[in-house]
Amino acid sequence: MDRQLIETTYEMRKLDTSEKIESFDCGDTDLNDFILNESFLYREALLAVSYVLENKVNQRSVAYFSLANDRISLSDFENKTEFNRFRKHRFVNEKRLKSYPAAKICRLGVDLSWFSLISMFIAEQIFHQRIDDCGYWPDNPCDTPVKGNKAPA
Repeated sequence: MDRQLIETTYEMRKLDTSEKIESFDCGDTDLNDFILNESFLYREALLAVSYVLENKVNQRSVAYFSLANDRISLSDFENKTEFNRFRKHRFVNEKRLKSYPAAKICRLGVDLSWFSLISMFIAEQIFHQRIDDCGYWPDNPCDTPVKGNKAPA
């Protein structure tokens, strides 16, 4: 199955807070439980936003992912030296902060019967969803503007 066939057969969309997925099996009970019973709670609490890949004809969900805002900070590194190396090669002095906004893939599930066919497509969609939500990548991977960051012209 190629990308064009996936795009004409399936639709990627954001789940509403009132929506519940009726059936999904990726082989992992925790991931299944999240999309079937918990994803709307995370959305209501503004903790994560879930997206589903659905068949356009029968609305069957074949994959999903959830994204959340996060941060990269000193506590994520073994020591201050490692954190400083990370900052030195990515940010000019004026933008060297104690933490940086980041996007986190909280959950990712692909239905067992579709796994090999659409896994790479889902990975691309996650990347492009962050670009769509923010307007550009990677200067500001969150929904809040960072002082001094401007979208490329």
